[in-house]
Amino acid sequence: MAWCDAWWHEWHALVTVVTVVRVVTVVRVVTVVTVVTVVTVVTVVTVVTVVTVVTVVTVVTVVTVVTVVTVVTVVTVVTVVTVVTVVAVVTVVTVVTVVAVVTVVTVVAVLTVLTVVTVVARLGDTGVSMFLSITARRIANASTILWLCAPSRPLLCRPDSALW
Repeated sequence: MAWCDAWWHEWHALVTVVTVVRVVTVVRVVTVVTVVTVVTVVTVVTVVTVVTVVTVVTVVTVVTVVTVVTVVTVVTVVTVVTVVTVVAVVTVVTVVTVVAVVTVVTVVAVLTVLTVVTVVARLGDTGVSMFLSITARRIANASTILWLCAPSRPLLCRPDSALW
């Protein structure tokens, strides 16, 4: 029986060693699986967080750029429309002013011509004839004086002559 007891103790020691090795192996496997799971979860969470942040930043950037471009476009269109409107109004006012000035000048010229024609018509033949007669007489007298005062007849142009 001593042999049996020794064998039993050895068998029990062997079972204990095998059990300890199995427990250590299970603990190692559980540790490795836990570490791999934690690393995988942390990696997935990190990747999802980075992708989410990049997506949010991209969306915010795109929305900001679109908003800025829209505002700049609207301001540009409003500025162009305002400038075109101001130029059109100034052009219309200038054209209207020029037409008004030309019309006034034309009306004044026509009225002046009509007034002169009316005055001449009212003077009638008498007034025009008198003016032409006086002018013709003065021209005739000047011609006579020039003829009489020619270098060949100096005595006729003296101040004591009858012509003076």
